[in-house]
Amino acid sequence: MKRIWRIIRLRWRSVFGRAKVEAEARREMELHLELLTREKLATGLEPVAARAAARREMGNLGALEDASRDTRRVRYLHDLADDLSFAARLLRKSPAFTLVSVLSLGLGIGANTAIFTLIKRSYLERLPMRNPEQIVSVGISNLTGHGSSFSYPLYREMAAVNNTPFQGLVCMSGGRVSLVAGDGAAAESLPVELVSLNYFELLGVRPLLGRLLNPNDAGQQVAVLSYNYWKRRFLSNPGIVGQTVRINTQPMTIIGVSPAGFDGLSPRWSDDLILPVTSQPIVWREQSILESRGNSWLNIAGRLKPGATATQGEEAVMPAIRAYYAERANQHGATAYSRQVYASNRVQVRPMATGWDRGPKSAANSMALLGITGVVLLAACMNLANLLLARASARRSEMAMRLALGAGRFRLIRQLLTESMLLAAGGAGLGLLLAAVSGPFILRMAKGDEPQVTQSPAPDLTALLFNLAVATACGLLFGLAPALQSSRAGASRTVAGERLLGRKLLLSVQIALTLLLLAGAGLFVRTLSNMRATDLGFEPEQLIQLSLSPKNAGYQNKEVAPYFRRTVERVQALPGVRSAAFSVTRVMANHGWSSGIRVQGFTSAESDPGPNRNAVGPDYFATMGIPMVMGREFTARDDEKAPMVAIVNEAFAKFYFAGNNPLGRLIDQGGDSKEPPRFTIVGVAKDGRYRGIRDSSTRFWYVPIEQQSNLSLATLYVRTVGDPARAIVDVRRAVAGVDPNVAALNVKTVEAQIAEGQRFERMIAALSAFFGGLAAVLAAIGLYGILSYLVTQRQREIGVRLALGATPLGVAKLVVSSVAASATLGIVLALPAIYYGSHAVKSMLFGIEPLDPAALAAAAGTLVRRRRRRRLAPGAPRGIGLAVHRVTFRIEGITGVSIDKWLWVARFFKPVRWLAAQV
Repeated sequence: MKRIWRIIRLRWRSVFGRAKVEAEARREMELHLELLTREKLATGLEPVAARAAARREMGNLGALEDASRDTRRVRYLHDLADDLSFAARLLRKSPAFTLVSVLSLGLGIGANTAIFTLIKRSYLERLPMRNPEQIVSVGISNLTGHGSSFSYPLYREMAAVNNTPFQGLVCMSGGRVSLVAGDGAAAESLPVELVSLNYFELLGVRPLLGRLLNPNDAGQQVAVLSYNYWKRRFLSNPGIVGQTVRINTQPMTIIGVSPAGFDGLSPRWSDDLILPVTSQPIVWREQSILESRGNSWLNIAGRLKPGATATQGEEAVMPAIRAYYAERANQHGATAYSRQVYASNRVQVRPMATGWDRGPKSAANSMALLGITGVVLLAACMNLANLLLARASARRSEMAMRLALGAGRFRLIRQLLTESMLLAAGGAGLGLLLAAVSGPFILRMAKGDEPQVTQSPAPDLTALLFNLAVATACGLLFGLAPALQSSRAGASRTVAGERLLGRKLLLSVQIALTLLLLAGAGLFVRTLSNMRATDLGFEPEQLIQLSLSPKNAGYQNKEVAPYFRRTVERVQALPGVRSAAFSVTRVMANHGWSSGIRVQGFTSAESDPGPNRNAVGPDYFATMGIPMVMGREFTARDDEKAPMVAIVNEAFAKFYFAGNNPLGRLIDQGGDSKEPPRFTIVGVAKDGRYRGIRDSSTRFWYVPIEQQSNLSLATLYVRTVGDPARAIVDVRRAVAGVDPNVAALNVKTVEAQIAEGQRFERMIAALSAFFGGLAAVLAAIGLYGILSYLVTQRQREIGVRLALGATPLGVAKLVVSSVAASATLGIVLALPAIYYGSHAVKSMLFGIEPLDPAALAAAAGTLVRRRRRRRLAPGAPRGIGLAVHRVTFRIEGITGVSIDKWLWVARFFKPVRWLAAQV
């Protein structure tokens, strides 16, 4: 053991005390040389001869020093330090090259690290609880698709099954409540989660403060605060435990605070309150549906026992599912189609260690972003490889001298790769910094500014390892080819054409990647443009929305409609307000209300889900700017005492009445009622995209809001005369003046609501355009480097050609033709990539085909511009200098390419040409 520690100490001293150890070794060799010289003097030799004889006998002192280093087994560390020192000095002598290399790599690596962090936090992180790999979701599949909602009685029957592979099952559902914390405090609208009482116990979660829900809380009015809300609203006050708050006017006791980082089974989104599932009547302000077997409103998850499988879980609860739906099939009113659907129900148990599935579309969108940044990074690597090949050509004499002095090829490769890895390390450091800075911006673009978003944008240890792995791969990718070429024994004698072959191939790949990115940017930018130009069927300008739930403030059903009337009157009296009206569903929020349909004289197919439905107040269509095609819209006279009326849209009228006049026809919600339909159609409204931009025009029917007996949440729309953003404060004040206990939520302009729905499209359009422009700038530098180097190599030939009568344009054609093949190859390589890539993102496009000619033409037009002549300024070079000037800075001819004008990006980045020249 002592020997091992002695070796460790000696090697540690050799690494970190190198200078002192080297000096000691040289003194020891000088001592040996002095002793050997004395021996030679004793034989009668002269001092000079004795010294020379002693040196001959000892041999090469430099070789002895190297041998001494070898015996210490740390020479490779010394060589690495020397290589790093030499590479740093070399890069310091070329600041423009170093700046371009580190900046391009930093942007590419930083973008990849930021997007990877977003994907990891959204889809890859495991739930912060005990053994998350045992957590599974329980769902249903049948011939109509997939579902995940269950009734509370069915949940209890599934949880009561004995000898199952589950340690237990939990149920949960969402909602919004109005909370008042203390006398005189303003009401807040909060998202809550209703959970079974065994929720925290089964998940293995411990409280931060107080205690969490447990089975002993049955029948108790208690609540648990989320850590995020406790910190935001109560400023981390530990005395909140035990206090009473009013939730939908009902007093509830705060019994604890959930731990930091725990967001339930929907990670990265924190509901503010967790309540017992038995609080459903309080939260929904409706009669209890806890014993209703026909209301499916709960999601179910479970924890498997160690060693149990999802298949075993499905087999265990399937008998309960089969019995439940057999009972439903035998109920009065069940049709043959519904019985067929019930019989096809099958349990689906799926692992959910990372939380509830957010859908394949969201994952595909994120992977598309990572693909874009990956292509940018690959293009940057191709560009750097080209630049390093150019530097390798300039260092031919140095490499030849090293080889002549005995340096091995592996030693040269190691030195050159050290330079590449040093550049990659600089890019990694800059990339990590850029990822940390841009992370909040990207997260805000992807998730919005909702306070319930708990996802952190900061790169963590995994992102750091990803950053280092990407940087290492990049360093090897762009450094290996130049290192192999420079270390070749005959590199100094390679002809120019052979030296340029590798660079031309790299340029072809870079052009292909750039064209791919520009084509993708064109598709996404046109998608966003098409979405903004789409006719929505209403006028979103100068329109404000805010949602209100008077029942959460204690209003009874019969009191809701009068509250809505008072609110509209109060808001319409404001200066600058043109009109106002209520609607049960929000536009452009992907909200839907479908209750089936019965149309007099029309028989619907059982599989038809029916049209969308909405309940709206008087002047709703005028407020929204929805034109009436025929008939009238609702007025204040269409109240609960008036005959029931309805308005349908054009798609509804066309589908059910085949173009005939629908006015006066009767319709009603679906069901097995034998009574005739109650609602008389009094108007037809224009079609529109009310649920979302991507929603095509669907069937809609509207009823007066005051003819609905059970209203919980409605949205007030206010059309203003001036800027709606400035009117929001006055509208909120007016609403609070009607009743301050009614909390307003979703307060924003409708244009902001639409922009929120286009958040991903806006983000991917902006990022793809930015990275496409960056790739184009890098390609410009790469092409400039090859053409400039080629002109320099053929400078004498160009002078001879000009002297013999050749024109500058002819010389330009000659030079450009030498790289035209590379550009053509790049285009050929890009075509299949564009074809398959555009089809892969087809679901993300809107109003545009994957191979859109306009987008492809825009991408090509970005790369190539028409020739434009320019007069030479006084004092411009003549003769050979003129040829070099024109060929280097005005490459024209068969491709029509002008180096300093071939990119639209170059018009905004004027230093590109200068920077390329410096590199």
